[in-house]
Amino acid sequence: MIKKAIMVLFLLVIVSTLLSFPLSLNCYSAPGKEVSELRTWCSKSAEEFFKNKWGKGIIETKNDLTIINYMYHYNEKMNKCFVILVKMHSTKKEVILNTKELWDVNKNENHGNFSKYVKEEKPSACIVENKRCYSEHAWDSLVRQYMEE
Repeated sequence: MIKKAIMVLFLLVIVSTLLSFPLSLNCYSAPGKEVSELRTWCSKSAEEFFKNKWGKGIIETKNDLTIINYMYHYNEKMNKCFVILVKMHSTKKEVILNTKELWDVNKNENHGNFSKYVKEEKPSACIVENKRCYSEHAWDSLVRQYMEE
């Protein structure tokens, strides 16, 4: 019962995160063959990146559960493949921490982090590149340039 509740909460976090990014991998009309191939490459690279780091996206210990999911985007302007990892950390009883990370798949480089304990009002970490932020909405706005171009 508790695991089902945690899974429902996690799905709500994922859905709200995805809805905050109005992006589509097919948002360009009649893309050239090269761009289409790069998007396909990004999809495969993002999946491999995720599986290599997080397997199936569930890490369970005796007292804790972490569920990880991801979304990816090939940024045509930057010619890079980006991934946002969304993680929900919980005890067996409650969600305690939500995090997001922005990664450049090509270089395996982290470009931003967001962490917020559920019971806290402000995030414990909120940064993209060298820009600090003070809310999840602000973090989402900063990463939008990586996930929409």
